[in-house]
Amino acid sequence: MGQMMKFSVGLFFLLFCCYPISATEITIPEEDEVITLVFFQPETTANPIEGNIACQKWVDLIGEHLGKKMIARFFISITEFDDYLDNHEVEIAILNPLYIIENYKKRKIEPRLVALRNGKSYSERVLVIRSESNIKQFEDLKGKLLITTNLGDRTIDFIEKIEFKAQVKFNDFFKELLFETNPRKCITALLAGAADVTMIPRANYEIILELEPSLQKSTRVLKTFQKIPLAAACYFADKISEAEAQKMMRATRAIQETPKGKQTMLIFKAEKWVSTSLEPYLELEKQLRQSERE
Repeated sequence: MGQMMKFSVGLFFLLFCCYPISATEITIPEEDEVITLVFFQPETTANPIEGNIACQKWVDLIGEHLGKKMIARFFISITEFDDYLDNHEVEIAILNPLYIIENYKKRKIEPRLVALRNGKSYSERVLVIRSESNIKQFEDLKGKLLITTNLGDRTIDFIEKIEFKAQVKFNDFFKELLFETNPRKCITALLAGAADVTMIPRANYEIILELEPSLQKSTRVLKTFQKIPLAAACYFADKISEAEAQKMMRATRAIQETPKGKQTMLIFKAEKWVSTSLEPYLELEKQLRQSERE
C-alpha cells in the first residue's frame, strides 16, 4: 500500500446550517492517500455527530475530486481544537477571524479562500430589540439580558474583542448572556420577553423579516456593528508549501461548480469560494489593537 499522509483541515466557521444532502458512496483504492479533515464548529449544532455527518458530505466531494479518501472530524471546544493542532500535522484549516488574528504569527496562518454569503466576503451583526422597548441607545443595555447564537467557548471573547472593540466587559455590563441555536430562536426569545436584546447577523435578520413581515413592526435595530471578514480557508506555511495548499484550494473551488457541489454549499449557507489574503484580517487586528489602547 502506498504511503499514507495525514492532511488535516480545521474548520472554525460561523453560521453553519445542517441541510439534508444526498450522500455519495466513494470507493478509494488502497494506494490512495487518506486526508483527515478536522472541524471546529463554533456557531451551530452542539452535537458533534450532526456536525460530522454534515461536514463529511462536503469533504467527500473534495476527496472524490482529488482521488483521495477524506475523513471529517468535528470539535466544539477551542481547547480540544488547539490541542489537536498541537499534536497533529495539520496543513489546511477554515478559521474564524478572531482565531486568525490571534494565531497567524504563532501558527503561520495564510488565508487563501473565503466563502461569499449574500455576495459578500464579510458579515456585520446587529443588536435587535422589541419595538416598544424603552431602550434608546447602547448604554441603556447595561444590566440587561442579551441572547445570541453560540460561538463556542470563545463567544464572550469574540463579542468583547471584535464586536464591542474591547470597550465593554460582559461581566460588568450585561446582567446575563443567553444562547440559542439559531437567529430565529433568538428573535422568538426576544419577543417572548426572555431577553432584552439579541445580537444576530444582519443577513439573517433581513431573511427573517422577509419570511415574517409582521416582525418589522414588533422589532427594530438598535445598533449595527462593523463589517468583519468571514471565516477563511487557510494553510499553515510551516506545514505545507503554497503550491500544495493551492491544490486543495483549487479542488474546493472546482467542486462548487458541480450540481452536488452547489448543494453542499448549503452547509455553509454560502454561494461560492473566492480568493482572499491575510490583509483583511490584519486590518481587523489593527482596529482591535487601536480600540484596546483607547
